[in-house]
Amino acid sequence: MPDEIMTRKRLIDYLPPFMQDFAEIKAIMRTEQPELDRAWVDILIPLADAFIMDCDERSIEKYEFFVGVRPDPGDTLATRKARVLIWWNNFIPYTYRVLVRRLNELCGDGNYEIYGSLKSYELL
Repeated sequence: MPDEIMTRKRLIDYLPPFMQDFAEIKAIMRTEQPELDRAWVDILIPLADAFIMDCDERSIEKYEFFVGVRPDPGDTLATRKARVLIWWNNFIPYTYRVLVRRLNELCGDGNYEIYGSLKSYELL
């Protein structure tokens, strides 16, 4: 998160140039900037945590608990996110089209074979 704060404009940059030169204004902006940075982090963290691919270690634990997945020792954050996404998107009923789309997402286009009887809803 700190990188995103550093790329934002400073509070004083929002003022007209003639106001930026006053010592009093500079002092006010210097004291208010840390408060604004903290507020910005307070906004960004929950926003990032709302999306599985953007969440941090603490938040992925909540998603894992919600879908009933336990991380393996040594799993990276990316692996944990991928595993949660697979479970999160594991919904029923599947149509054939949805099944093919999901297999393409997970395995890559055409890197799988589907066997079974679609009429009796059996896949091997």
